Parts: sequence; C-alpha cells; structure tokens
Amino acid sequence: MSEEENIIDEGNPNIDDNRDELDSEVIDYRDIEMTDEHRTEWVEVNYSYECPIDNYMDGEETETIDTVYKGPKFLYLWVETDTHLIRHTQREFEVLESTDNWQYMPDPEEMVIVKLDAREHPLDAEVMSDYHDNYKDKEEWIETPGTKTIPVPEGYIAFEYEYPIHPDDLYDEKLSVWNFETNELDLYKHTNEDIIGAANTWEDIRIERDERLSNTDTLFLILKDIDKAKWDKLVVYRQLLRDFPAAMQEANVPTIFVDSSWPRTDVLE
Repeated sequence: MSEEENIIDEGNPNIDDNRDELDSEVIDYRDIEMTDEHRTEWVEVNYSYECPIDNYMDGEETETIDTVYKGPKFLYLWVETDTHLIRHTQREFEVLESTDNWQYMPDPEEMVIVKLDAREHPLDAEVMSDYHDNYKDKEEWIETPGTKTIPVPEGYIAFEYEYPIHPDDLYDEKLSVWNFETNELDLYKHTNEDIIGAANTWEDIRIERDERLSNTDTLFLILKDIDKAKWDKLVVYRQLLRDFPAAMQEANVPTIFVDSSWPRTDVLE
C-alpha cells in the first residue's frame, strides 16, 4: 500500500463522478456492507501480540499471546497533521455523518482521515476501537485470565495484575501516532510509570514508614492489657514496618512497586 492509499480524499468536488476510479482504500459510502443496526460490517480476526511475562509493563522478555479481534471491519482515524496523534476514532456511519457523506472534510493542513482495515491490522483495531469489550465478553478474550505478582518477602503485599495483559491495557490509543512514512499506526506501549505513577524515593518511604509506626503507638499501649492476641499481631505488624525498607531492598523489589507492598493492615481493623 502506498503512503497515501488509505488517506481519505479531502473534499474533491468531483468525487462522486470518479468513484469507480478511486483506490479501493477510499471508502465508497454507497458500497458499505451493512451487518448491524449502525450499518457497520463486523469481522472476526485471529491475531497474536507480544506480552511481557514479568515486571508488569516494563518486562523485557515476552511471550506470544493468541487471541481474537471481533469488531468493526473498518475504523477511521482522525489524525492531527502536526502531532500525528489520533484525535478520535469513528466507524463508517459516524464518519459519514461527521463529513456529511464526504462533502465537508477537515482542513488537510490540520487533520486527515485515515482508514484502518481490521483484517490487516487487528491489534491496531483492538486498541483503537471502543465498540467492543473483550473483558466482558469472555468468549472473545481468554475464558479465565490469570494473575501474576511481583515477588516480595513474606508478610508483605505483592503487587498483583491480570495476565495476560490485554492489548487495551498494554497500549494507549491516546498516545499512539500515525506514521506517515510507513503509513502505519505506531502504538504507544505503556510503562509501569504510566500506570502506577512515579516511584517514591527511599527517603519518602522511610518517612511514611515512621508515620505508620507512629499511628499505631496508642493502639499498641491499649491492646497490651485488653486483647493480648491482637496485641501480638500488632507487634508483628510493627516489626514488618521497621524492616520494610531494608526488606524491599534486600529482595530487589523494583522501587515502583514498593509503595504497593506495605504489610497488611488487618490488625488495625
């Protein structure tokens, strides 16, 4: 496919007279195949993608996940000319309504409309489409997604996430860009920081540790005489807090996950 093949013709006044001569990638609204109430043809396409197997989003080692896209056959991406970001994604009937059957096209200096064929680019369509939900329709995804954890020492909470990571979570459609040189979508892959936020410094972690210890001082004094069993659990909890920074460092827990790994607070309930 050439660089311009799937960019929609911008308001050619003779477009209706030349329909038969237009490239097949330029949609002819008179030929749309209708298969649902919105006059949108859907397809089912098997595809594979690479999913990190450890360290959540930032894992360097991956495995191939086989799954299926079931959604609109064509998607239309409104691409900002300067940033190449996708302003919004539409189905056939929506882009026809937006352009009044191609009569009112965006200024090509600011925006172009690109046609994405889900049969050729199912992963891109999976990420960009909001018109299907593989989480809720499990037969379209994996029947029983598992979980993975970031290993931590005993007594602390392990960061847990669903695995395989779904493409909708692995990639960000709002940060993906259209590459006009390759004429393809460059999907933006999330990082751990994108999802979790920036990691705290060890100084911040120690300050919070001290605050958590201080918040249990009064309870520690009260429980000793009225509930020895609960007091014993509180002793364990407070020791886990004291050991927390050193324990995380000795176990080589990535700092971005440390703030999710504090000891359980059941004893405080």
